[in-house]
Amino acid sequence: MFHNSPASYQTDTAGQVTITASSVTSGNLDINNYNAVFAGDPITSTGSSVGAPGTRGRGTLVLHATGPAVTYNLIYYLIDANTALLFDQDTTRIATGFFAKQF
Repeated sequence: MFHNSPASYQTDTAGQVTITASSVTSGNLDINNYNAVFAGDPITSTGSSVGAPGTRGRGTLVLHATGPAVTYNLIYYLIDANTALLFDQDTTRIATGFFAKQF
């Protein structure tokens, strides 16, 4: 039983993203915003970016989707050549997660 307004709950987001060494080229996000579901929200290369990791494997990633318009400002930590941990870096939402390379 929920006692707060729907806006009080965090969204769940999953998706598929194509990232090169220096850019975000395409992808889709599936966003479950408690009372609304946005399946296949397209990620645009305009407004999205990836920063190269530093010597300790930390980098930045911005994902901008268009339907609905949403921007995720993320920090990533490379674990190995196939995995990165994600953390949100703004005060708009709380986000943690991971990227796993698809073969």
